[in-house]
Amino acid sequence: MQNDREARQTAGDFFQNVETKGRRNEDALFVARALRRRELVRAVRGADCNREGIAPGAFYEFLYIFRTGIGRILVAYLDFVFDAGQRAQLCLNDNAALMGILYDLTGDKAYYDRALGIADTYVRLQREDGSLPIKVDFVTGEPVNDACAMLHPLLRYFQRLKADYGVETYAEAQAEGERWMRDVAIRNFDMTGQFEDVTVLGLQPYENLTNCTAAPYAAYLLSKGAPSAEDLTDAVDLARFSEDQFTFWDTPLTENGIKDKATPCVYEQYKYQKPVDNSACNVADAMLSLYEATGEEIYLAKGKALIDNITVVQNAVNGQIPTTWDFRPTKSDRNRTYWINCSYSSISSLLRLEKLLAERQK
Repeated sequence: MQNDREARQTAGDFFQNVETKGRRNEDALFVARALRRRELVRAVRGADCNREGIAPGAFYEFLYIFRTGIGRILVAYLDFVFDAGQRAQLCLNDNAALMGILYDLTGDKAYYDRALGIADTYVRLQREDGSLPIKVDFVTGEPVNDACAMLHPLLRYFQRLKADYGVETYAEAQAEGERWMRDVAIRNFDMTGQFEDVTVLGLQPYENLTNCTAAPYAAYLLSKGAPSAEDLTDAVDLARFSEDQFTFWDTPLTENGIKDKATPCVYEQYKYQKPVDNSACNVADAMLSLYEATGEEIYLAKGKALIDNITVVQNAVNGQIPTTWDFRPTKSDRNRTYWINCSYSSISSLLRLEKLLAERQK
């Protein structure tokens, strides 16, 4: 989480809402059992692990329920894919973030120990070149394809463990991960998408590039205590890449004489070419980080323009921020979805810009 204070407030709002709806006791017992047991999988039988032999456990069901609510913020896209071969795509760093936040909220050391245990698992999975697989066999833990994970969420987690809890155990793994990102992902400019709803099976290099790996990694590089000259150069390249491939500062009029998207905006990925608020925030945050690192006003102007547009597309009546910034016919617009993790990104970016501008005026 980039801003734990807002995350804690969101968690508090969620549980307050549960109480208001009269479900507090029932849900609290379910959540407590799920968290304590941490049962991600149940009913495993047989070495072949056929589809009928494995099912989600209580903790997985708990996380799944949260996918469309606060869990989409806390857990992001932790997703166990129960398919015929029982291959699982793991984003355990998001599970670790959840445990870390629960530890902050409750002070229960069991959550802290669990978070460190997940970090240990990542260290065991890390290869000699610093990379990690994006998808592994659910039972054996062996990679099921050659796709590698983009490592910025995990590296930020290692960074947080050191900054917030003084844990330096994972410094070597963090350095090795940075080396792989620098020597492979960045050097090849293959910033591949890591989306749970877009398969990586058979994905060719450069087939599904996205700002959602490039821009956040630029921000990560600049978040280090003392970014090197190489870090800054790479961050500039990643921001330029995200702007060149995905950012629309303006758009031509359609045949009906209107613009079909609210600009400026940022498309998410090659395989989902829609302007998404989270993507706008990714690029905006990278631009603000570059401004803070270099003092160059152009970066502030670009970041501010993207964040300003959040207030333009926002519903003026109820404050809701649309996930996609495309203009739709009325019927389609009524069915528009709102992803709370994207709204969280928008709120975080608005708060960051507000703080930055206030500091400029001092």
